[in-house]
Amino acid sequence: MDESQISACLALLDLPDAFTEAQLKQAYHDLVQVWHPDKHSHNERLRKKADEKMKEINEAYELLRSSLINGMFRFELSSTRTAAPTSGTRPTGGQASPSPTHAETAQPVAEDTPNTATAIHEPKGLSGNAFWFLLLGLMLLIVILAPHGRKVAAPDTPDATAPAGDADLPLSSSVEGPQAGTNTGPVPISKELDDKYGFKELRLGMSIDEARRRLRPDRVRTNQFNQLVTFWYGPGPSNKLGDFPLDSVSASFFRGRLFKVEVAFSSHQAEMLEALRGLFGPSTSNDSLTRDSSPLRAECWSGEKAFCAIVAPRNSELRNGWDAMVMYDQALNREARQYAAEEPIRAAQALSENGFGEFRFGMSLKEFSRKVRHPPTISEAGIGQKDAAVAGSEGNKLGRYPLTGMRASFFQDKLYRIDLDFERHQEEIYEGFTNRFPAATDDTTWSRSGESLRARQFAGVRLVAAILAPRSRGAPWDSIVLYDRRLDEQRREFEREAPKRAAKDL
Repeated sequence: MDESQISACLALLDLPDAFTEAQLKQAYHDLVQVWHPDKHSHNERLRKKADEKMKEINEAYELLRSSLINGMFRFELSSTRTAAPTSGTRPTGGQASPSPTHAETAQPVAEDTPNTATAIHEPKGLSGNAFWFLLLGLMLLIVILAPHGRKVAAPDTPDATAPAGDADLPLSSSVEGPQAGTNTGPVPISKELDDKYGFKELRLGMSIDEARRRLRPDRVRTNQFNQLVTFWYGPGPSNKLGDFPLDSVSASFFRGRLFKVEVAFSSHQAEMLEALRGLFGPSTSNDSLTRDSSPLRAECWSGEKAFCAIVAPRNSELRNGWDAMVMYDQALNREARQYAAEEPIRAAQALSENGFGEFRFGMSLKEFSRKVRHPPTISEAGIGQKDAAVAGSEGNKLGRYPLTGMRASFFQDKLYRIDLDFERHQEEIYEGFTNRFPAATDDTTWSRSGESLRARQFAGVRLVAAILAPRSRGAPWDSIVLYDRRLDEQRREFEREAPKRAAKDL
């Protein structure tokens, strides 16, 4: 979703640039009260108009809801966009131990509208709303066409649905590198590369809207966690490099600016290398580039602003093994890679003294249940205690990292503990946890089903947080536990006093 789409959605729902999930739900509910088609069942013309309006409202609502991160949304100019459970094992430390399963971020459910309808007078002809819509449309058309002469802007292309597993694809374009100091010889500065500074009509540094107007993409992929948008252009009669056909072209934008272009091809490989050398001058060999962690061999050109390389698998045929070219703005590429590298730290910000994201210590079970899409499964967990497990897996994440389980534990109807399980991205989650809690130390008191665990534990004034793993050699980190010290001590004291309370009945 680009900036123009975000602005239109915010305007339609009358929301500020930064809002919470609760504010989004309220704005949506307010519009439903006005525009629900059932309110205009007495007038077929108004009912059709309300039906069209509700479609727009629902689309805007779903787009903004899908961009929520831990129940919050913040829109910044020149940026693209800024939680299924299965039963989990339960870490039980010297502190107590509810079993973790998955939880999800709250998803709004459309509320029933009242049966009473508000009478609305609708003028006939081109007066009233129809006139103003027509006038606004004409003004927008003039604004769009005026700066570009005869060239009409291409219509917005909606974000394509991400394929299965898309969340686990590399955060930036697939070809990475080169590593500093790995060139086999002196690197000449290619002024020709800086003069070109792009590919076809795609010039590095250009905005998303400008790129779309110049070369409409076949598909758009958005990674809101790393502020990346990728335009993809498939094979076709016009997708060529000179006379040579291309398999695909990918243009990647960071914070709304084009920083990298990748080109894939499967024919005329030797000619491609020759063409690049003729355009940018002599190349330098480099073996430090990678694609999805696989080593590549490359011939590279470096300018003061741009970098370009033609690449091939390390063991491919020397002359005809080339299969891709990458070109990027060196400064923007460094910014994008640094921002992606800091994603674990940003994800761990959901772990706080107050709890996990929207799930705050002290909240009631009823409040907790309202913030999840599916009704939680409630079970008794001790004297005055209940556990809430949430069914379903969609949106159950720590930042961009999926969780395999979450369990919320309540004492006297107050949330005092949260258990999170995960099976992937263990290194990234551990990195985020240790950066979020730099004072965490090793602790050997934790266990799970009788098995000793290794732990890194932080003990603050209110919060205790621990990341856990089996003690066996090489076992990965697999869960995080958060609990409120004051509420947990009240629970323990209540359990210790249970015999005294029972004796009063004798």
